[in-house]
Amino acid sequence: MKIVITADSYLPRLGGQEMGAFRLAKYLVKKGNQVRIITTEKHVLQGREPGALDVLRLPHTFGPVDRRTLRRILEREFIGADVVHSRYCYRLAAFSAPLARKIAQRFVVSLHGLGLLDNPQDSPLKRWSHLRYRRVSLSLADAVIATSSEFARLASTYCDPSRIHVIPNGVDTDEFDASRTAPEVLRQKYRGHQVVLAVRRLVPKNGIHYLVQVAPRILVSCPAARFVIGGWGSQEEELKRMTHESGVAAHFDFVGAIPNAEVPGYLAVADVVVFPSSMESTSHACLEAMAMAKPVVASRLGGLAELLGDQGRGVLVDLFESANSTYRAPGTLSEEAGKRLAEAISHLLLDPVSARKIGGAAREHALAHFDWNVLVGRILEVYGGGPSG
Repeated sequence: MKIVITADSYLPRLGGQEMGAFRLAKYLVKKGNQVRIITTEKHVLQGREPGALDVLRLPHTFGPVDRRTLRRILEREFIGADVVHSRYCYRLAAFSAPLARKIAQRFVVSLHGLGLLDNPQDSPLKRWSHLRYRRVSLSLADAVIATSSEFARLASTYCDPSRIHVIPNGVDTDEFDASRTAPEVLRQKYRGHQVVLAVRRLVPKNGIHYLVQVAPRILVSCPAARFVIGGWGSQEEELKRMTHESGVAAHFDFVGAIPNAEVPGYLAVADVVVFPSSMESTSHACLEAMAMAKPVVASRLGGLAELLGDQGRGVLVDLFESANSTYRAPGTLSEEAGKRLAEAISHLLLDPVSARKIGGAAREHALAHFDWNVLVGRILEVYGGGPSG
């Protein structure tokens, strides 16, 4: 099968969805398919394409001249394609939709946060543009892959629900293996500490500021706690300032963006992994922690609630008034919500037996339901017009 994947955001940008696009292509190729990725990612790649995949990188601007050029390129690339799969219902999907419907045999859109949910920081004009991207791409899609039930419900506003298939994000269970040990440098660095890890972009919806807020409460019962924050983003300087103002800066380690190949090492050294997010589909980072048999504490909302459930494979905490995903993250947690988050993290640090039991159940669930080897088969069914999801 000849498959063209379009992605507004892709490697070398660090993030779960970017790695998700890479792994989808990797496993499709592994199944014997011909795959080409087309991306308008603005971050410049140094060196060869990861995984030696076939990637066409286009300019990320969208002026009138660029749009005409982009249409000509997409028309050429879609010739002979069995499937055009647009990740995100965003700009590239909207440009691809009418061309893919005319040229390719099948047009599929998969849903992630970008394009589906409005960011309150965006201007009214930008939100209007995003709405247009959603309407065009989803209304013209032959099939829509929603990565959570919540996203499927949101998509049903724009397309026939019978065309929506719920297929979560996946995890590479070979790369994220519970038997992996932490690198010696990390073992030495965090020796004697209880590591609370968050590998996230430093943006409001990921809730790292809530972790800073509750850190003083956690440190009362767990003075050896060390909060390791791996990521980059617009909140970085603000978060560092908050740790100083709260008197917990000595207990926080902002390690910057962690290269994808080094993430398993950081997970191996972690005692607890946290996701106090206000918006998630099936989080790649959460799946990676689960596959590494790490106990997870997360917000009870969206895809996180679907991943962890109430069967002892994670700890879900009610942090917000609504269980619906939103980019509109509150500036602070309520006193009661902050107490619940702190107690959930502290409990796992103080009870390693329970933590190991939860981590083991999480890995079993990840292996059974989120292994890419299984999920790519379901995606291929959708590509072929089958009933998966």
